[in-house]
Amino acid sequence: MQRLGISEITPVMCSYDYDMAGLGGSVFNRRHTLARGGLCRDCHYQKKKGFARR
Repeated sequence: MQRLGISEITPVMCSYDYDMAGLGGSVFNRRHTLARGGLCRDCHYQKKKGFARR
């Protein structure tokens, strides 16, 4: 995003992961992000028990 000159939208893009996981019936967890200076972007999706698509 820095190379493209739009690094200010990075936090919004990161929050999108949580929203999309919730809509899909999953829980999203992340400890590190590249945007916040982490060496990696670690993330984990876990399906909610009993979630059924409608």
